[in-house]
Amino acid sequence: SFRSFSLLSVFISVGNLPSENYNENGPLQCSRKYANLTFEVSSLYCNSTYDGFLCWPPTLAGETSHQHCPDIQLSDPTQFAYRRCSGDGGWAGRHANDSSPNGWTNYTPCFPPLVQSLFYKVYDDEGDAQAKFRIAEITRYLEMVGYSISFVALSISMLIFTMYRSLHNRRTLIHRNLFASILVEITIRLALYFDQFFGRSRESRIYGINSIPYLCEAAYVCLEYSVSVMFMWMFIEGIFLNNLVTNRAMRTHWSYTTYFLIGWLAPVVGTVAWAITTGYYYKDETVNKCWYGYNFHWFYWLAQGPRCGIIILNLLFLLNIMRVLVLKLHQTINSDMEKVKKAAHAALILLPLLGMTNVFSMIEAPLDSSVAVFATWCYVTHFFRSFQGLFIAVIYCFLNGEVQTAIRKHYANYRIMREYRRRRRQNVNSISALALRDAIAIREELPMQELGGGPGSSTTNNAIISDPEEDSCTVECQTLCCHRPPTPPRRTPVVVQFADPPLTGECPAVPEDYYDPPRTT
Repeated sequence: SFRSFSLLSVFISVGNLPSENYNENGPLQCSRKYANLTFEVSSLYCNSTYDGFLCWPPTLAGETSHQHCPDIQLSDPTQFAYRRCSGDGGWAGRHANDSSPNGWTNYTPCFPPLVQSLFYKVYDDEGDAQAKFRIAEITRYLEMVGYSISFVALSISMLIFTMYRSLHNRRTLIHRNLFASILVEITIRLALYFDQFFGRSRESRIYGINSIPYLCEAAYVCLEYSVSVMFMWMFIEGIFLNNLVTNRAMRTHWSYTTYFLIGWLAPVVGTVAWAITTGYYYKDETVNKCWYGYNFHWFYWLAQGPRCGIIILNLLFLLNIMRVLVLKLHQTINSDMEKVKKAAHAALILLPLLGMTNVFSMIEAPLDSSVAVFATWCYVTHFFRSFQGLFIAVIYCFLNGEVQTAIRKHYANYRIMREYRRRRRQNVNSISALALRDAIAIREELPMQELGGGPGSSTTNNAIISDPEEDSCTVECQTLCCHRPPTPPRRTPVVVQFADPPLTGECPAVPEDYYDPPRTT
């Protein structure tokens, strides 16, 4: 589906006139170019015209004019485009008995046979063809928005699964690998989409990915590999879920290392085989740059075939899971309506995880159908394809009970630590303010001569500073100072001298006043 829309993007640049290649001075330059070319007065002929790509000379009625094809993407400059001058002196249109001052240029011979067949399917009617071009453009914007939102959602999910150690189990590890494969695919797709989007808006396309040899082919190889990896991890999800619901005797116990090797290394075989075959097929091509249209050839099934097989196997896993679920619902729930609701809810949850939403993208694009059918296929297929990452992230991360519990616990711990730091700062500030007030109060009560060390200063100082803690508590009885426990009295250590121990080995008795508190006089 991706490559079909790449070709449709080229159709937009070729079929929509005037396009980005249209030269505003083209009509004037074209008329000046053939201003001196004249025919007999009695002759009927078509005037010179500029169609957006080529300047066509005046042509006698009933004759056909040929020119080399324009040097644009997928066009072969060695071939010839043509337009016909009708018998009434007007340029012929696409259909018979259809003529107009501008006419219609047949650029079909300029393109490879594959593109020509797509042209014939799309251009059955000019109005419908232009409507399909607009639908293709809107679909591309829908894809870019959907993949961007899915990229953000999956990135947040990966961060959540990585941060909290309580979520580190085999099931979430499989989820993380699936999320990572989808992120790789989305990154490559968005890079190619934005390159094509900005490439069409530039007059020169030499800086695009499609114009750089080997880089473009490598980008599509990585894209196909990432898609195969995504399907493989969806297959592993199906195996893991099927093992959870089957009997113990029928379970297959695989380690996480086995899952990891299968998920990331198994797709290499099919991708390498497809890449080698495709490169050999396109090695002598001069027009089909960057393997355009590779998914319409038979060898594309080297990469697409295993994906179809995975969808079929996951469908069997889904049916088995639903069978077990229905049996358990029959044992626990008596209401038929409640059974249907729970079964439908479980099926809807498992559909995106097992890749069932990719079935639409494997259906061939109905290019030769009506506009309504084509629009329905475009919007439905690429909506589910581009928003698939968002659906998986919401169902298996944001709405997951374990994830919500871990986030709530983290937030509760954060609030506790924030409250602890706030109270600690308040206590420190209160003690500092209390000490400052005590110092100011002492300074105001002392005479100036005593502050300077005059006579009587020691007596006054002793009177005032005799018990500063008691005075401060009397004045500031609401502060933290009054709630501190009293300082325990300093105990004088008791030195006990023992007599020499008797020869019998018995220890002397401890004096009676050894544990008595010190007496104050």
